[in-house]
Amino acid sequence: MTFEEFLAEVRVQETQHPDWRAGQALFNTLLEVRPAIAEILRATPSDPFHAPLRVAPRYQSALRVIEAHWYPA
Repeated sequence: MTFEEFLAEVRVQETQHPDWRAGQALFNTLLEVRPAIAEILRATPSDPFHAPLRVAPRYQSALRVIEAHWYPA
């Protein structure tokens, strides 16, 4: 799965779970497809779980961390 495909899956999850916050959809999807990256984010200032919207600083910070770890060096 590419990073772009992951982002598309996050959007699917947002549609399927309209009661979830944007960050909750991001984190829950990440936990399913790349649990090691989710654990890197968990309980850090970049943890997106409680971010209400995609434009929230926490959400944007999480995206940067996820992308940086997505493809192994």
